[in-house]
Order: sequence, then C-alpha cells, then structure tokens
Amino acid sequence: MVVTFAYNAEKTIERAVHSILSQSYGNWEYHLFNNGSQDDTQKIISRLCDSDSRIISHEIEENTLLAGGIYVPDVLKATDCEWFCWIDADDEYKPDFFIKMLDFVKSNRLDAAACGYDRIDGFTGKLIKRKSNDGNIFLLERQDFLDKFIQYRGFTIGLWGKFISIPVMADILDPQRVLDKWENFSDTQITLKSFRLAKRVGIYGEALYKYYIYPKSLSNSLVVGRYEMDMSYYRALRSYLLYYGEISKLNEDFLCAVLLSLLDETVPMVFNSELAVVDKLEILSKIFNDANVAEMFNREADPQFHNLAGRSDFLNNVMDRLSAQAREFSAVQADAAKLAEILKRLQDGHYNDK
Repeated sequence: MVVTFAYNAEKTIERAVHSILSQSYGNWEYHLFNNGSQDDTQKIISRLCDSDSRIISHEIEENTLLAGGIYVPDVLKATDCEWFCWIDADDEYKPDFFIKMLDFVKSNRLDAAACGYDRIDGFTGKLIKRKSNDGNIFLLERQDFLDKFIQYRGFTIGLWGKFISIPVMADILDPQRVLDKWENFSDTQITLKSFRLAKRVGIYGEALYKYYIYPKSLSNSLVVGRYEMDMSYYRALRSYLLYYGEISKLNEDFLCAVLLSLLDETVPMVFNSELAVVDKLEILSKIFNDANVAEMFNREADPQFHNLAGRSDFLNNVMDRLSAQAREFSAVQADAAKLAEILKRLQDGHYNDK
C-alpha cells in the first residue's frame, strides 16, 4: 500500500504518481489524498484515478499538517496489503524499488526496512548528494540497534523510502500514539517508532528514492520554532537509543555531531531571515544558552566526527556574523552584547578543540 498527501502539488504530483505506475512490480494499491489544495491538484488526481483503478482518491476539504494521523488509520484497517510505503507529492521512486524491497524484506523476514536515497535539486534536477551503503545493514538483535546506530541513523530520515509492515504501522498510528502537533522531523520520529516496534529491521544500501529539495518548502523555510524542532529531534534520538539500553560514549559523541549539523543549518537561517532584530537575537540566545548545546561544545569527542573538530570555526563564524551585522543589531545593543558574551564563554575554554 502506497500513500501520498498532496497540497498544491499540481506541478509535481504526476511525477510522483508515474514513479509508482512505472514500478516493475504491479500488485499494489495507491491511496492519493488531496490535502485541501487550492490549485488543480484534485483535477490531476481525478484524471490519474480514472486511468488506473489501483489509484484511490481521497479529498480533504481543509489542509492540515496532521492529516496522516487522522486519515491513514482507517485506510490501514481496510487494506489487504502487507506493507506500508510513503511517497511525498514532489518525489519519486526508481522503477525497481518495489521488487527489490519486497525481496529484501521477505527473504530476511524483516518487519521494517529502509533504502538509500538521492537528494535532488528540485529546479535543476541535478544530484546534490547520495545516501547509500556498499552493503546491506541488518538490525536483528536488540544490541544491533545500539552498536550499528552510527551506520544506519542517516537512513531513518523521513517516512519515504521505507517498507513498514501494516501491523507495525497500525500500531504507530493508534490514536493514543499519534503526534499531537506537526514538527519538522515528525515523519522521521514515526520511522524511529517503527524501528523500535519492529523485531527485525534492514537497511537496503542502494539508493532507490529521489528526494527533491526546494528552498521555499516548509521544512527549508521555517525559522520560528525550528530550533525547538531540532531539539525535539535530538531528544527523540536519545530516547530511541535509551529504549535499547545505556548510550555508549561513541553514540553520545555522534548525537552531539548530529546536533551541531542541525544548528549549522538553523543558525544561518535565523541570520538570513526577515525577522525583526530582537526576534533574531531571542532565538540565537535560546540556542546558545541551551544546556544540550553547551554540552555539545564542552564535550571531548571522538575525532572521527569532523564537524565537532571544527566547533571553534562554527563559533567564530557566528561571532563574525554578529559583528558584521552590528549596525543592524545596534538597536538592541545590550541583547547583542549578551549573545556575544555567551559565544565568547563557549569559545574560551568550555571545550578543548583536539
């Protein structure tokens, strides 16, 4: 069973649907939800449904970010399919995704699986980055989920590119479990829950999904609340690992590296945003006053995590941005000075760059 929620996706929805129609394995059903679109998305969906009976149309009158948790449980109850699969309305699967993943999960008796993926520039179609692995990764024993975390964490991003058994997915979307608000990593948190509920999980190393990136998408343009979402994801990763047992120093180091990579995206977005200066300073002060962030800068981490080795460069860049925009921040000079003091304190001996 395949599911897509489309909102104002008239320019991309056909690409997503045709990637399912083009699969070399054809025994599937596709539930296509128009999530309150204001453009011609519904007309396109209706036309596609008329062309293939395996596509089932669902129309939601008003757009909601929580639509998946509201509408998917009923679809799961009604289906005879064994597996749940998600595709975003602006992405696509490679033609052999179904056949390869079905063979992978069945031959290894898996309850959930993920594949590699390509990040594609939505405007040029050029490959930005490929996430893949030379071989497959198997999480078959409880200890595997801890010991191999660094290897497979990057494959848990998003709900797309996954094969999840219907019973596991139905358990996740039980009304008592559904997230009560949308967050930037909500779909990734669902994937983490599916891995935790599954007894046997596999990572298929080949890149079989194409994830298209657009600068003005919600996840790439959200500024207010983004830091809180970053921290929510960081806490979700910690909680996930703690479910399996004590977190090793290496995994703690890795979590710090993940946190820094999140901040490396969020902090420039704050500086570059059109927010009022006082709001920018408030967000930046929250970030660098956070105890988890301070711990990340304080930590003597394993040198294999290269971004942690460059923490001083990261802080220097933030301080340089603050200095370069001194005129902008002059209206709230006292607050800017406080932020500079926080950054300097982190820089002057709260961790050793090794």
